[in-house]
Amino acid sequence: MDLLKSNNDKIMSRYSKTKTKQIEISSIYKNRKGNVLTFNTTVYKPTKRAMSEALDGKNTDLYLIAQEGDRLDTLATQYYGSPHFWWYLARVNNLKAMNVPAGTSLRVPISTKDAVGL
Repeated sequence: MDLLKSNNDKIMSRYSKTKTKQIEISSIYKNRKGNVLTFNTTVYKPTKRAMSEALDGKNTDLYLIAQEGDRLDTLATQYYGSPHFWWYLARVNNLKAMNVPAGTSLRVPISTKDAVGL
């Protein structure tokens, strides 16, 4: 029994430096003690090659000129169906703010397939 435990410790010790992040499911969901439910997930860092490929322009990308009042979250909703991809538009266009100045040329990748972990 001790041998099995020590082998198991060795196997699991390789994960001791794995970076994790605690995610709160929702303040609505609570356990019997009234604590908010959470879970831990592994945080993966994409390789430099994957990030570079994701940021490279493709022939299928759309290009547009921003109008007065354009915001990355509304553009993400318009092109991807969700405002949660605003950060992807910001990354591929090297933008730092949610509001887009009128007249700014924007590249909109037609797919969010490459939007993992950027």
